[in-house]
Amino acid sequence: HQDNRLVFVNAGASRRVSPTLLLEANAFHRTLRTFVLNSNVNDDFDTGAAVGPGNEPTGNVIDDIRQARGGASLQLTATGAIAGHANHLGVGASVESGFTRFTQWGQEAGSSRDTTSGAPVTLQTSLHARAADAGVYATDTFGLDERSFLVVSSRYDVARIVLADQLGTALDGRHTFRRLNPAVGLTSNHHSAEVAFINL
Repeated sequence: HQDNRLVFVNAGASRRVSPTLLLEANAFHRTLRTFVLNSNVNDDFDTGAAVGPGNEPTGNVIDDIRQARGGASLQLTATGAIAGHANHLGVGASVESGFTRFTQWGQEAGSSRDTTSGAPVTLQTSLHARAADAGVYATDTFGLDERSFLVVSSRYDVARIVLADQLGTALDGRHTFRRLNPAVGLTSNHHSAEVAFINL
């Protein structure tokens, strides 16, 4: 059984700064709560021992996951020609931050197919996680002629994740990831029914 409750709010705005300049902004906030009840076979069940507390053939796993995340982005697009060649340049940045609380309980269940159980529910995992990332990017499409275009783009991202174990220190952690993604491509459309694209 799984139950999801989602609330999502998004807002966007744009402004034409000049005939060839467009500024766009976007912001969002999302909350999600997920409740999951799974029934599993007990891999440690001892068939040679009596069935009872501590030795049940099945068990229930209960997950409660609460998430909240928000972010914003800003992009400037320029479409002015360069030396008589068509050109489309976009530069922008984005930031996001989120929080997740994961809690898991376990419960022994008997041999009933519906795994209904009155056994005590025990807390097994309680983890808080915070993630934040930011990125900047630029992409340019330059017209070599009326049918051929050179595309150059790059994006740089930084992401940080902090894990906080609420029951000890086994799951604690701090991690940072950085990545640069460059790309170069060439598009040619010399025939109406054929388009060639080369990406490096």
